[in-house]
Amino acid sequence: MKFIIGPCVIESGSIAHETGKELRDIEDRLKLEGFDVEIIYKSSFKKANRTSGDAYRGVTCLEGMGILEEVSSEYSLKVTSDVHSVEDINDAGDSLDVIQIPHSLCRYTEIIEAAAKTGQTVSLKKGLFMTVDELEESLKKVLNINEDAEVILLERGNSFGYNDQIIDFNNINKMQHLQLKYGPNVLVGVDVSHSSSGIDSMHSLAFAAVAQGIDVLFLESHPRPSEALCDGKRSYPMDRLEEFLRKLCHLDNTVRRLDRVKPKSCCL
Repeated sequence: MKFIIGPCVIESGSIAHETGKELRDIEDRLKLEGFDVEIIYKSSFKKANRTSGDAYRGVTCLEGMGILEEVSSEYSLKVTSDVHSVEDINDAGDSLDVIQIPHSLCRYTEIIEAAAKTGQTVSLKKGLFMTVDELEESLKKVLNINEDAEVILLERGNSFGYNDQIIDFNNINKMQHLQLKYGPNVLVGVDVSHSSSGIDSMHSLAFAAVAQGIDVLFLESHPRPSEALCDGKRSYPMDRLEEFLRKLCHLDNTVRRLDRVKPKSCCL
């Protein structure tokens, strides 16, 4: 199982290294226990879609990629960041193992095609305004450029206009049907941070998502959430993370043993 984990946005090199080292150690310990697990380090160099113009937005692309490259090299972790333009992809694509298209941009053809041309994994966050059928069109934009691309379809809920973000688990099932349709390079994931109201709901969403047989779990985490410059309330405390992931790995193993991972046919 893959986990995409890290602070919402790059705050400093020291926090990035602190987080990267801890994630490396957690992955190593889980592997020693026999779990098939990979942790991908996530932290955006820039957050261009903050609600407030006064909110912390991150660092420059050059500085951010330098930090992510250090984390990747020092701790042998794949790294990912949001991108917000074709220019971002041109500047950052070589440094990222996974290029994450934010939910607000997941229909922007030029950005999706530029990400596909890098040959890196493309993570498509489903827009809060979209159906899975519409997300399929974004998936096809990637595959039309690179038919062998690895693509993560990442569910993060739908909004009904009152600042709520509700995950409909039917969407996960529909994404799994797309996986059957387009092949094993299409991975299905869930972002359990941005649709949560805190740790308790993160737990509920994560266990439910893993029980449905997802491939990737996206979770923001920070060494000191109360001090985080972005999304601290939706960041899982790093000192509690390992035990949480261990429980999720146990559940993932159980689900796969029961052969309930994927739907049996692609007929809805």
